[in-house]
Parts: sequence; C-alpha cells; structure tokens
Amino acid sequence: MAKTLPDMAAVTPYTPENEKQRGTIRTTSVQSDCIGMILNFRGDFENQNLCYITSGGGAGTQINERIYMSILTGFSLYKSVKYDWTRDHDIFYAPYRNLTKKEIADCVLFALLHGSNQTATTTVETDEALFYLQNWFNPFDTEKFDWTHLSKIGKQAFEELTQYCEHIVKWKTLQTPYGNNKGNGIWLGLYQYRTSYDTVNKTYKKKFGKDYPNRDLYGIPYPESFKSAIEELRKRVEALAIDLCLTAGKEVTRTRDTFWESATTTATFV
Repeated sequence: MAKTLPDMAAVTPYTPENEKQRGTIRTTSVQSDCIGMILNFRGDFENQNLCYITSGGGAGTQINERIYMSILTGFSLYKSVKYDWTRDHDIFYAPYRNLTKKEIADCVLFALLHGSNQTATTTVETDEALFYLQNWFNPFDTEKFDWTHLSKIGKQAFEELTQYCEHIVKWKTLQTPYGNNKGNGIWLGLYQYRTSYDTVNKTYKKKFGKDYPNRDLYGIPYPESFKSAIEELRKRVEALAIDLCLTAGKEVTRTRDTFWESATTTATFV
C-alpha cells in the first residue's frame, strides 16, 4: 500500500497511464484524473477565509485538467480580498461577467503565488519502490499556463518569480530527495521552498526517527522586491473581486453562488 511523505499537503496527481508504475496509490474517493484539491470553509466570510489548494485527498472539490483554469481564477479572486468589518455582511458571488484574457492571466498567476496554494512535489513509497510525484502546477510549463496576456503588474510579478526560482532557489539544478534533476528541473512548488526546515523536520523525524536529509531545500525567503510585486498583483486582483464578486452597494440577482463554477447571472448597480 502506498503512502506519501513527508509533505501531506503535496499534490499527488493520479492518471490511468502511470497507475501501474506508481503502485497502489489510487483510492475510491479520488478520481483517476485528479491533479489536486480545493478546500473551502465559507461559513463566516469575515473570519473563516480558509480556502486553499492542496493534495488530491480529503473533503473538497477535486481539480482536473478540464477545470483548473476556472478553479485558479475563482480561488485568486476569493483570496485577494483584504477582509475587514466593513464587509461583514458581504456575500461573495461568481463574477457577473466573463473575465478578459488579461484578467484571467493575472488571476491565475496570483493563485499560483498565493500562500494558500500548498501544492508541492512529494515522495511516494510502495512495497516495490521509492519515487517522486511531480507537482502539476508548474508556472513555467507553457503548455499549461500562457503568460502572454499578463498585465504590466503581472509581468513584473512573473519576472520576480523567475528571478527567485532561477537565481535564488536554482530549481533547475537543485539536487533533491526526489531525484537528480539532470538540468531539467523539478518543480517542487513555492509551498515547499517557503516552508521552514524545522516544520518539515519535526514531522519527518517523528515519522522516520531521523532528520530530513536536505536542510537547504526549505525556508528560502522571498526578496522584498518579490513580496512587493505579489502585493501589487493582489491589489489588482482585489479590485476585480470587489467589482465583480462582492455585493456591497449592489443589487444582484444570481442563480448560483459557487465562486469557482460558471453561473448565469444578472446584476444591477445602484
């Protein structure tokens, strides 16, 4: 029976063609095309903004390749808003109009940069072998993510992301417990890079009785310029969310209220 270690919040993508190679990692609760999971607890809009993206398991909405763009866009809009008690009676709805390509690109990039994106590469152990599962949400994978439509603010954030990954983390040549990169690079995920070694080691040592083998892999801080770029991108996405998704000062009629799904909506502004 397979088990994941040491990052329980890591993405574990299940696909039929690699099921045999990866051993018995599928469960009855996870679809074969699952690439991640979005969990959301929206009982209190003000105080329980706990929406996050994580592994393919648990009680949440499964993400697959057909819906990942809309999931990331909705996640970005929801997580961009700075909450305060002036919005304590706000309701968060699906956008009342389709977003432009530029708006979607900015939203998707912000979703990948957000701290609640806890996707990561992880290791899987079976009775036959020990191997790694790659993080599906690699922002440098141009087949999945098209950044040609980014705004000026989005381009600056992506440039800072590139500088951080290539010159600080050096992810393309990083030697990890997940194997030899051979210059191609393994996208471990920002969640792993920013997680402190002490946090990882505590769990790993309790489970395996020894220290985690790569101290340099974790707790790599963002430069201030990267933090500033992410904040500017957040403000841009927040402005979209306030305009498109929040009810304050608006008279709104909608048929559905799930923020990541498409909905037939009408809106009147007063």
